[in-house]
Amino acid sequence: MSTSNSEGASPCRWTILFLAWLAFFASWVPRVTYSPLIPEIRNELDLSYGEAGLLMTGFWIGYMLTQIPSGILSDRFGPRRTYIVALSSVGIFTLATSFASCFLDFVAFRFMTGLSCGCIFAPSSAIVIRWFASRDRAVAIGIQSTSANVGMVVGLTLSPIIALAWGTWRWSFRILSVPALASVLLITLLLKEENQGNENRRTATQSSEESRTGGYTVVFREKRMWLLCTAWGSLAFVNQAVLTWSPTFLVSVHNVPPTLGGSITSLYAISSLVSSLAGGFIADRILRRRAPLMPLSMLSLGLGCVALSALGSVSASVVMAILLIMGFFGNMAFAVGPPILSDWFPLEVAGTASGLLNSAAGVGGSVGPFVFGRAVDFTGGFAFGWLIAGLTAFLIALVSRPALKSESNPAR
Repeated sequence: MSTSNSEGASPCRWTILFLAWLAFFASWVPRVTYSPLIPEIRNELDLSYGEAGLLMTGFWIGYMLTQIPSGILSDRFGPRRTYIVALSSVGIFTLATSFASCFLDFVAFRFMTGLSCGCIFAPSSAIVIRWFASRDRAVAIGIQSTSANVGMVVGLTLSPIIALAWGTWRWSFRILSVPALASVLLITLLLKEENQGNENRRTATQSSEESRTGGYTVVFREKRMWLLCTAWGSLAFVNQAVLTWSPTFLVSVHNVPPTLGGSITSLYAISSLVSSLAGGFIADRILRRRAPLMPLSMLSLGLGCVALSALGSVSASVVMAILLIMGFFGNMAFAVGPPILSDWFPLEVAGTASGLLNSAAGVGGSVGPFVFGRAVDFTGGFAFGWLIAGLTAFLIALVSRPALKSESNPAR
């Protein structure tokens, strides 16, 4: 299967979209496997809340470090090779996590898993926006983004069930390493690099190289890119705080079983799945603009976290309702980030631009769980953690607003 199509009209694009979906799904399962298991892992390894948050932070630091390099490598060598190496590593290090015997072992394996998962977003976004026409990119990215939500549901729901069935959290990491390893086989068989066997290959390659080199400069110099990255990092800050600590919040405050805590948190992922599809449709078919969904998402996440701070202790049902509403309105932006980049920059550097964008998610995702955990350690309760997450979303929505005034190509 070829990996480029300038018009986005080939029927093969749906197979490409499926493989991109599968790769991102496989990278999401292990990153949320940990969250419902925090109470058991804390007890076994004798961790504070701050240290438990650092285990997720370790993942996101690794995730952040490989975003830009993976985008550059994907632009230069193609998504297929990037996928095979990255997903193989995801499976291996997720499996290795099950053998962790202390905090340092655990954080090291989580860091390596993060490095590996960090190589998936950039090639996935780049290959989708290259294969779909501009008018359909937000819809396509919205579909592809649902892979994260399905991965969340699978990880959050199955990890406590597996731990309960097998008597230890370690089997959750062992069994849930399988999706990444299995996806390597499908991608190896179905996704082929482009093979141009004609006289124009050298000319096309040189032209692409020139466009790519100039595109790198535009990507890193464009001010709006950095403001958009700030907004994207804020989304990850809040999302990862919610996904990491909601199960523990439900167990600690409402005394629900860990399996139920994971299942309730998975409702956030389910509503986010619908949100991604709705966001793409609204942007491409109704508004015919993408940028307005960014502040809507950030403000919705902020309001949701403030509501959890004020009302989260009332009942588990109230928490569930807030998570459902927040998940839907707060995650529409994930359908429009990469398509905005495709309007700004040459497609030859789509991987690099996507990698830079998602490196901001690595920063936000690494800081959010740790800050939330430290807030719980400091105050002895969860309300202040939710409040910090909400105020962060409000602040970044205001700071990043200048990036969202225009969606035209900055190079023009």
